Amino acid sequence: MKQQIKVTLYTTRQCPNCRQAKAFLQKNKVRFMEFDIERNQRAFKEFQRLGSRGVPVIMIGKTKVDGFNPKKLQQALVSNQLISPPQPSGPKSRKAR
Repeated sequence: MKQQIKVTLYTTRQCPNCRQAKAFLQKNKVRFMEFDIERNQRAFKEFQRLGSRGVPVIMIGKTKVDGFNPKKLQQALVSNQLISPPQPSGPKSRKAR
């Protein structure tokens, strides 16, 4: 899909969930800008303006995703047309009783 929506990831060096969010975006081939709020004062001020309490914070256009929640992140990326919706898996097989 063609990317036009800006994706910004606010992180810190010691944050395992930040690394997971970054890996998720990379795996889905989503281009993003990453800002370490401990090293970048401007990014820290923007992070505060967003009203977030912890990292990661992912801004997808005007959609904010707090923390790393793969399902929420995927929904936000799909609704902003940055990735395709997941394909439904085949029919669930029923176990014989």
